[in-house]
Amino acid sequence: MEGNGKMKRLIAFLLALVCCASVLAACGQTNTQIDETGAAYVTPDLGGKRLELYVPKTTEFDLEGSYIDTTVEKYLNMDLAYIETDSVSATVKEMNKQGRNPDLIWINGYTHKGWGIFGEDKYDAFINIYDILDEMPNLKAFLNDPANAELVEKFTYAEGKIYAVPTVKTGTAEIYAYLYRQDIFEEHNLTFPTNQEEFVAVLRKLKELYPDSQPFMMRSMKKNIQAAQHYGHLWGASHLSQSSSGVAFTLDAEGNYYLAPVSQAYKEIAMFWKELMDEGLMNKSSVKADTDGWYSAFRENISFITYDKVDRLPLMNKNGQMDNPQFQVVAGAPFNMGAYAEKSDVVATSFEGELTNCAFMIGYGENMGEAIAYVDWLYSPEGQKMTSWGKAGESYEEAEDGTKFFKEGFIEPKGGWTTSCLGASGVYGVYDFEAYKAACEPYLAESITLAEQFAGKSPKQPLLSFTEEEDLMYITYAPGMYNYACGEWYKFVCGDRDFAQWDQVLEKVKYAYGYDILMEIHQNAYERLQKGE
Repeated sequence: MEGNGKMKRLIAFLLALVCCASVLAACGQTNTQIDETGAAYVTPDLGGKRLELYVPKTTEFDLEGSYIDTTVEKYLNMDLAYIETDSVSATVKEMNKQGRNPDLIWINGYTHKGWGIFGEDKYDAFINIYDILDEMPNLKAFLNDPANAELVEKFTYAEGKIYAVPTVKTGTAEIYAYLYRQDIFEEHNLTFPTNQEEFVAVLRKLKELYPDSQPFMMRSMKKNIQAAQHYGHLWGASHLSQSSSGVAFTLDAEGNYYLAPVSQAYKEIAMFWKELMDEGLMNKSSVKADTDGWYSAFRENISFITYDKVDRLPLMNKNGQMDNPQFQVVAGAPFNMGAYAEKSDVVATSFEGELTNCAFMIGYGENMGEAIAYVDWLYSPEGQKMTSWGKAGESYEEAEDGTKFFKEGFIEPKGGWTTSCLGASGVYGVYDFEAYKAACEPYLAESITLAEQFAGKSPKQPLLSFTEEEDLMYITYAPGMYNYACGEWYKFVCGDRDFAQWDQVLEKVKYAYGYDILMEIHQNAYERLQKGE
């Protein structure tokens, strides 16, 4: 059976290469063009083929029929179908059981070679990109660019394989900072806090002004500990999530790894949040509310301060201003919290912009040739420009000094530019951050400028390269450990567990969930990195 599977993959692979070669040959006959530097480039003609791209479900963008969708489809002569799914991994596993493979998938949150979420199905479904790199000259140039070396390393297995094509969304749009209701603060002559004591004081004042409120609220705590992970930077708990499961192991100053959610800093966060909830100062829905519920809490004057990505501001304000034209959320400067963070004067915020966790994966299938050509085009100078800006004269203009700006009427106010889906997940390989800034309203540009002052100041965690055997061990043990640690952590926050039991939980993490094995995996990978292996 295994031999048959390998033979099917080989046949599919060879047929796809023939198909890809024919696609590119056709391109060379009809679509060779000259760019502004005088260099020749090729625009693929995909022959009207329908490519299916599986993407995570989103409430922010409507990709099908959007400006960038129709523009790219017409330009490349293709039908790109975006198929949204609650779980890309589950969808791919089900397809694999049925003997089918996806044309393309987009992973949003692919952390450190963590595509093990697909289990052994990955070998049947997806291509090692290095096997086809000669057919992808634009992607090859991207992967070989020294400026992208760290990013490429993040997606490369120790065996030298890369199954996920990393995408780049440069800039600091995804930096985290405090976000707060500026209109409410101005109405009541409140000043945004600069330390933990002032933070609690302003929450109490807001509670006094709005008795039914729970002034502080977090987002994305429904399925994992992500919100606390980002907030942890303010508490001296900087870490790098090494796996798709989100288990966060951090390298300390002595060169040893530890599990972040059960660290002293995370204990301080849990104790602080519980105190806030007990006093009615933190929204208890933080534990279960999705993004829409988060929006609603701010729109309905239930919550007024959060800690989240700055690029959430446009949609947050658009949502709130539907009922209240004065509604305005802006960024507030972060500050150190807790006793653990007092050891350092550096205020560090979580920052995701430079090393993306998003990627394309190309499946073995009948449209593999077209999928290869399409993904390669995304990394071409032409593809990068179009998926960031659209088409010259249609969506944007360019001044004599080379500065680009969107045409009047193309970018709607209050964050409506997202209707074009420029920069949305699944529609770019390399996104020009200047395009994002060109679409920003002044308040958003100011918020980005404020927040980026605190970006990248936490100690940098090394990007480890696991072997496939180590990755399998990680997949075996990490999810159970993660789910248990996060579940118990939330019990402490919500008061379902007494903090006297913290060490008891820590001990169970260590003896019941392969803690020592995971630590050995990290230490071995770190030692290889130190030796340059």
